[in-house]
Amino acid sequence: MKTILIIEDNKVMSEFLKKLLIKDFKIKIENSAEQANLFLLNNSCPDLIILDYLLNEVTCLDLLDNIKTNKFYEKIPVIVLSVDKKSDVRIACLKAGANDVLAKPFNPIELKLRVQNLIN
Repeated sequence: MKTILIIEDNKVMSEFLKKLLIKDFKIKIENSAEQANLFLLNNSCPDLIILDYLLNEVTCLDLLDNIKTNKFYEKIPVIVLSVDKKSDVRIACLKAGANDVLAKPFNPIELKLRVQNLIN
């Protein structure tokens, strides 16, 4: 079963994402960039990462840069979820290496399809 790493500091959102995807994927949730970095360093690579744009201690762009500049993780697809609907935010995420950016609130069916398309 493929693994998805969810990096989301909002527990309600992370649980929603888990419930949405748990039937088809193994889910690992980390609530901070620091925890996510430790998970990546100590475990095998996930097949996909879902990353919240606004983490408490760091911007997703910093974490995304760390992932995409590391030879071991650079090929992992990343979907960024953002409450900010501005075009410049989406462009910055895509420039930093995100494979997709979705605005919150999002359609759960659309997210599942985007996840499936990136993993397959």
